[in-house]
Amino acid sequence: MNYLKPYLRFGLFLLLLFSILRSYAQTDTIMINNQKIACSVKEITPDAVKYTYPNEDLINTVYKNTVQKIIFKSGRMQTFAEATSYKTINSVSDYNSVTITSVESEVRGLFKIADVSSKAKGTTVYSNQERVKDRAYRKMKIQAAMFGANVVYLTNQRTED
Repeated sequence: MNYLKPYLRFGLFLLLLFSILRSYAQTDTIMINNQKIACSVKEITPDAVKYTYPNEDLINTVYKNTVQKIIFKSGRMQTFAEATSYKTINSVSDYNSVTITSVESEVRGLFKIADVSSKAKGTTVYSNQERVKDRAYRKMKIQAAMFGANVVYLTNQRTED
């Protein structure tokens, strides 16, 4: 009978291993930046992903522009638009990677780091209005890069003669 004990222990180990793997496979996985959320996805709306944690009924929401992909328990993978993956800003020299947007849905779920603003004037009476605007945007991008931000949400733009 002593020769059965190692086989019995090994059998129990395999049973435990398969039960753990099976319970893990019964959840969906949401990938957000460097974070994985084991959950059950309930609904995907145009703006958000709604999910619940295992053994909970409370519905949580995360904005879609922060979600990279979802791996469903069936094995299917849903990848979201690459436009939501903003470039990393390491220094002020990366200011060209800063995005300026005036669409509120593009910044939902992101964290506000700081307020930035800028002014630009034409050098002559005949200055091109687009060049003045580009200079003002460049100044805002440089300020945002100094804070390490990769998106500027433009709430107010005023142009005067």
